[in-house]
Amino acid sequence: MSQRDPSTHISSADSLVYLYMQIGKTIKNIRTSKNISQKELAFKLGVTPVYLSMVENNAKTPSLNLLERIAKTLEIPVAILFSDFAFN
Repeated sequence: MSQRDPSTHISSADSLVYLYMQIGKTIKNIRTSKNISQKELAFKLGVTPVYLSMVENNAKTPSLNLLERIAKTLEIPVAILFSDFAFN
């Protein structure tokens, strides 16, 4: 039986943390590519620009409901937000 090198093992929890860290960056990149200001997107989502900034900078973790609203507002499939290669 082969042994895994523990230093290279990435747990599911680590993968989830990485994924959430990428979501904010993805949201910001898509938003800016569509020439939508942070203030405008925040208004459409019913959140403050400060909160949206915190999401984009990974200081806050958005709810799934908010992620769905963001995707709908940006006119993208919600799955794009969970893709670590999209717009990064």
